[in-house]
Amino acid sequence: MSLAHNKSTVLQAYKAFDLGDIEQGKRLVSPNIIGCVMGSHKLEGVDAFLSMH
Repeated sequence: MSLAHNKSTVLQAYKAFDLGDIEQGKRLVSPNIIGCVMGSHKLEGVDAFLSMH
């Protein structure tokens, strides 16, 4: 994927979450996402990643 495509996907995901469309946002995030939060454990998967918000 190109940088422009990645940027567009990220912006679409942010917009979906901002509008409360969690399911659409989840479809735009990789199911294999790994998030790291200072002072927390590693978050693996979309549901774990979203649970920190």
